[in-house]
Amino acid sequence: SLTNPAPTFGSRLSQVTQSEGNKYIPKVVWECVEHIRAHGMKTEGVFRKAGLKERVTEMVNKFDSEIPVVLCPKNDIHNAAACLKQWLRELPEPLVPFQHYKAFLYAQSVEEYKTLVGKIPKQNQQLMAYLCTFLERLSENEDVTRMHTKNLALVFAPNILRPMKEDAMEAFQNSDKKIDSFSRIIENVYPIFGIKPPADKIAYV
Repeated sequence: SLTNPAPTFGSRLSQVTQSEGNKYIPKVVWECVEHIRAHGMKTEGVFRKAGLKERVTEMVNKFDSEIPVVLCPKNDIHNAAACLKQWLRELPEPLVPFQHYKAFLYAQSVEEYKTLVGKIPKQNQQLMAYLCTFLERLSENEDVTRMHTKNLALVFAPNILRPMKEDAMEAFQNSDKKIDSFSRIIENVYPIFGIKPPADKIAYV
């Protein structure tokens, strides 16, 4: 009905309930990312290890029904990560819209990515910037988490860089390209999105 909001999972980005923290970021993304930022930045295998299926399902159902999700600092790190991955996977059109998939796959330079990012909708830009600055920060703890940029890209690239139709052969052939492309975006997130780096990064830029 017109009064009911769209479910959080499986709806288009423009239809999903936004967070109070940032009007461009869906509530589910904000709550999962900020939970990991607060409690999971030094958790081994974060985003690689599976969550508990029953708990993740419970969280998904609550987000879909607009019921507040209370996350446990210690026990819900992998569940929040699984929830975020599932939400990205179930977007009918990924963060990189289908029409720009090929261009992102073959982009090489920061300048190329900057141009491409400028062509995608504002909300997609903002969400990608939010997600990638978080992943860039997380990658700094790879000695503890074992999740360096390539490992993070291995997890996220297939959900963010995907064509409208992809057969198994094409998926196999393009998997390295997707990982390399998304790794470059994470590593160069500040110049690509035109964001001022935090103070502790400026020395390296």
